[in-house]
Amino acid sequence: MQRGKRTMSFHFGQAEKEQSQVSVEARGDKEDHKETAPAVPKILTWDAAPFANEGSSGEQASEDDDFIPEPSMTTHDDKVIDFTQKQEEKREGEAPFWDDGNRVNPPKLPPKGRKRVIKDVIGVVPWNLVTAIVSAIVVGLGLGFVVYKMVVTESVGTASEGGENLDAALAAAVEAGLPTWHVDVVQGAAFDTVEQGQPVVDKVKQGGLPATLFSKSGESSFLFVGVAPDKAGARSLSAMIEEKGQDTYVKTYTIEGGRSNTLDTEAITWFLQAHGLYKELLQETSRRLVDEEGASVQADDVIKKMEGTLKDLTAARDRSLSKLPEKASEQALNMHNALVKGLHAFASFESGQEKQAMWQAQQSLLDALYAYASMVEVLAEA
Repeated sequence: MQRGKRTMSFHFGQAEKEQSQVSVEARGDKEDHKETAPAVPKILTWDAAPFANEGSSGEQASEDDDFIPEPSMTTHDDKVIDFTQKQEEKREGEAPFWDDGNRVNPPKLPPKGRKRVIKDVIGVVPWNLVTAIVSAIVVGLGLGFVVYKMVVTESVGTASEGGENLDAALAAAVEAGLPTWHVDVVQGAAFDTVEQGQPVVDKVKQGGLPATLFSKSGESSFLFVGVAPDKAGARSLSAMIEEKGQDTYVKTYTIEGGRSNTLDTEAITWFLQAHGLYKELLQETSRRLVDEEGASVQADDVIKKMEGTLKDLTAARDRSLSKLPEKASEQALNMHNALVKGLHAFASFESGQEKQAMWQAQQSLLDALYAYASMVEVLAEA
């Protein structure tokens, strides 16, 4: 083989940051090597068998060159993988975004960076706290709904129980018979007979005070000049009457009711309603006489309520009292008429604020008290 010049191309590693060409000249037995890097190069191209001896055929290479592979005669650069370049491209993708001032078509974040933003946000969220808050809201709503149901159910049950209790109380009162009246009265005098006491009654009335003579067969007669729902009210009323020159004495007066063979359920219910109206009218009248400031501030509502009760009593009066003995029915009618006059006097006081109207209401309350006592006495003798 003739002497010839052969060329070999190498690629050096990343440590050198550059590519170098190594030329090897083989002339006879003398070989010259020019190398620029100590690192082991990567062979890119090779156009002939290297280091061929002059007297040998080109098919047999030197044993010293066995470590160098013999590439194909055709070079395929697209099949060569440069791992150094791959690593460089990977590092460039991790580089920070550089703002070049272009706001029209700004560059986007690399895909790897965009994915990391979502992961970073998910990682920053305090999921334990979020879970605790959501659990607290769910538990709170559940408890609120349960409490609401309990309150509504309890309210409905209370209303139902209230109606049942009212019906039960009315049934028990009807079963007990006529109501028993308890009042505190202001007594002005006592007489052995009605004839002795009647002139005093007329004189007291002429002085503008109420007066009613209470008497029972075979007993003394008592002059009552005032009535109140309790002892404190009776004492205050007594002091007002004594200022007008009338001696007084405060005591409790009771009219015992109870069962009667001549009364049916309808009649007893009527008397129970009448007793309720009497107590309410007595309460309001006493307050206005002894302490006007302590009176009810809703007088109109009170009057309307009492007028409604009185209207019901008037409508059921004849039917409810039809089975009573004649004398007992007469006294029951007297009681009803006294309640009508008392409510009328109370309403007159509220409209004109004339205190004399309250004394007239007191007179009507004493008359109603006497009529009921007389009716009970008649029924007891029947």
